[in-house]
Amino acid sequence: MKRIVIGLLTVGSLVCAVQAELLLGFDQWANPFSNQGNSASFVGTDVSGSMTYSGGTNSASEWFNGDSGSNDGTFGPSLTGADNTGTTAFLGGLATKGVNDQSAFAVFVTINNDHATDNLVINNFVFDTWREFAGSPPRWDLYGSGDITSGFLKQTAFISNLGAPATANANDYTDLSMNLGNIGDNVLAAGESATFELRVWESTSSINQVGKSWIDNVGIDGVFQAVPEPATLGLIVMFGGGLVVARRFFTI
Repeated sequence: MKRIVIGLLTVGSLVCAVQAELLLGFDQWANPFSNQGNSASFVGTDVSGSMTYSGGTNSASEWFNGDSGSNDGTFGPSLTGADNTGTTAFLGGLATKGVNDQSAFAVFVTINNDHATDNLVINNFVFDTWREFAGSPPRWDLYGSGDITSGFLKQTAFISNLGAPATANANDYTDLSMNLGNIGDNVLAAGESATFELRVWESTSSINQVGKSWIDNVGIDGVFQAVPEPATLGLIVMFGGGLVVARRFFTI
């Protein structure tokens, strides 16, 4: 939730754009049968978080960790620092359509703003994915909860069938990024937290097939923004208003 909402374009024009940075990154996958969550392999300053997952009722519908991960070295399209050895993939062996509830298969990422005062603006939820079969789930849905906009947030575009993953160090997964800049509330005030649920879309497999989708290099990027003191905020508003007046006066 936004601690302070500033609805002045003039103020925004005075602040230089700060490029978003990786806040949390996950490219190491715990054994799902141990029912353990995953610790982030990358954690930004004044941020903490964790990952868990759900789904799996039989041998044909469970999560598996594998050795054919994404090898491009990025979280999503461009955030560097991910493992590029291709040995940390996480495989969801997804049940056939009509047999199990596909929506039960999900990855949950929780992020906490541990800064004492500043707001944390969350810009993108990113990940790498590999769709193995023509009947594998073709999309991922993102849901939010906690101190941000709750409910459905985004859906990926249709993911092309890539075929069976090769052995380790040989896969460049599809890189996906979900922009969270227009979801309504993508800001965590100091001490707040949010949980993102990345839910697999329904499989298009026939009743006798298993559709598999792989996921790797999950990350969240964003930027901290200082919260102005009331006196400072007043000066900014006055200065911004002065610029507007001056611009109108000198415009021919």
